[in-house]
Amino acid sequence: MKVLTTCFFMMICFLSACSSSVVERTSYYTLNGDSKPVSRMNKQCNNCKKVTVKVIVPSLIDNGGIAYYSGELQVLSKNNQWSESPSIQLQNLLVDQINSSTGPEVVAFSTSLRPSGIIDDAVLSVSLKKFNGSPDGYAEIEGTYIYMSGDVLKNGRFSDRVRQTEDGFPSLVSSLNEVWVRQCNNLIKDLF
Repeated sequence: MKVLTTCFFMMICFLSACSSSVVERTSYYTLNGDSKPVSRMNKQCNNCKKVTVKVIVPSLIDNGGIAYYSGELQVLSKNNQWSESPSIQLQNLLVDQINSSTGPEVVAFSTSLRPSGIIDDAVLSVSLKKFNGSPDGYAEIEGTYIYMSGDVLKNGRFSDRVRQTEDGFPSLVSSLNEVWVRQCNNLIKDLF
């Protein structure tokens, strides 16, 4: 009888542990620029320079959760995901920054939203190697760019990081946004 009571007690404990297990929710994040999006696609642009922008991130980062380093190992969060592909978000942010910073003489289009019939005067391609959180509490980016406009070819490397203000993914996303907007502004100063 004592064995039966002990088994019954253990089974009750096991079932209650299963029923009270925590269900982890997935959170989705979006990058936001520090300026309002500027769309010049419908604006007449006879003498302006038309620039097509493409941003490429590693497929592991583009198709998964938000990346961070845990020691030497890069990890993708299962429960903290991008609401849209980071490459598209980064590309659109760069386009918005170019359009809001350069005035009417330059019009930028993302490759995903480029109107048909537009002939490029220039192409800006940015490839990111890093777009993640670091173990020491920073949001970091690293990559290269190539800018081609007629006979002009400019290329270079960049690396930047911003300290997170708090722990957690909302702070990481905010810091990744900040460091990307800062890099966009650096590119604009160098190229336009």
